[in-house]
Amino acid sequence: MFVPMMKRLRIFFLWEQEKTNLGGKYDYIGHESSAATILDDTERCGLPCDPRNMCRFEGRTLPERGRCYAPVRYASEAESVIAGRWVEADAKLNTMRTNQAAELLRDYT
Repeated sequence: MFVPMMKRLRIFFLWEQEKTNLGGKYDYIGHESSAATILDDTERCGLPCDPRNMCRFEGRTLPERGRCYAPVRYASEAESVIAGRWVEADAKLNTMRTNQAAELLRDYT
């Protein structure tokens, strides 16, 4: 059900590249293979930190901070994308209703 919609979505996968202290044992919370599935038309990025620090940056010029701009870009473009999709959905709904009405009238003519 989700797969046909994927071309209409912008997907950006992030994963940690540093292991987390799990009480004496260090391991990844989300391994790259599960956190960042390789799919067409998606973006992927590993961040050199553990999950607690994935969105904490010491300064504005760090390369890691720049890697997180794709989701920010998606959010800034979302308003116009969504508006266009509402127009498209309204047109499809009107066509569907017109077809349903024509089908109902066909039985009475």
